[in-house]
Amino acid sequence: MSSKINGSVCLNHPNVPAIAHCATCRKPICADCAKTAEGITCCSKACLQNALDSRVVVGDILTRKKKSEFKRIFSNLIVLLIILVLAWFAYQHREQLLDLFRKGKAKTEQVSKEAVGQVKSKAENYKKELDEGDARRKAANDKKYGFDE
Repeated sequence: MSSKINGSVCLNHPNVPAIAHCATCRKPICADCAKTAEGITCCSKACLQNALDSRVVVGDILTRKKKSEFKRIFSNLIVLLIILVLAWFAYQHREQLLDLFRKGKAKTEQVSKEAVGQVKSKAENYKKELDEGDARRKAANDKKYGFDE
């Protein structure tokens, strides 16, 4: 009576338990089928070569990713430093800045009042013109139809 094998079995030897999965294609493999180099276990020489080649590429990608992350962190620190310098400058010159804001606010209020006055004046003049036009038309109609007597 044969004993039952728990877990995965080697694809090439179905009666032998698998000790690993191929690093390239993920097939279960036994100790006899395993090809190992530099800590990488694969099912064939072709998969092993692909794993070794891709490890170089993956290592290069990870190195570039680390460099790009460093650049991102560095640029964020530069931006933060600039913001801190501007905040310090604003704090050191807060009275002058507040005076500028007050002057700007006063000028804005003055211009706004002048604009409102001009709009009101023009609106009143336009209303007078309309009223005068209405009065002329009414007088003309009254005269035309004989209501002016």
